[in-house]
Amino acid sequence: MSWVLKMRVDRPIMDRLDGSAHLIIVSDLDFTMVDHLDPDNLGLLRFNAMWEAYYRQDSLLVFSTGRSPTIYKQLRKEKPLLTPDIAIMSVGTEIMEIVTEETAQFPELTPQSETEQRPHKVSFFVEKIEALKVIRSLSERLEEAWGKIAFLDVKLVYSNETALDVLPKGAGKGQALAYLLEKI
Repeated sequence: MSWVLKMRVDRPIMDRLDGSAHLIIVSDLDFTMVDHLDPDNLGLLRFNAMWEAYYRQDSLLVFSTGRSPTIYKQLRKEKPLLTPDIAIMSVGTEIMEIVTEETAQFPELTPQSETEQRPHKVSFFVEKIEALKVIRSLSERLEEAWGKIAFLDVKLVYSNETALDVLPKGAGKGQALAYLLEKI
């Protein structure tokens, strides 16, 4: 089973530029663009000022995040984020019921809120101390299940010391970025 990433690159974004983009900045949000330990948002405000003064007119700003649109919007209300030219969010393709069945065997996994679940991604919280053990065991279980169901081909993505996503092997922020670069 293959996956298809659907992304629209709006013409106005490209029309805003006079020719090719001079610079394309692609950044994750959590603990990259946004320092959650900086209540005054000084680093983010400095970046915003520099971007607006020197780069906005001939460059593209892309946020590539594992956040769903729901909690991306929530973060935008909490932090002084610029509006990016493009936002890459939850990506992938359909994950079969087997993933849910297998992950249910791990009491260490706490499903993230319903707003974070996608047809193409299943998301959990896991304590840092348990993460490595859970990821190894879950990987083995999913690999066994994959042998039984030829089209189950997933990868596990652990981030921010608490978040575990199960998504198709061909999906992810890197693949979305490659697609985006091909289109622009």
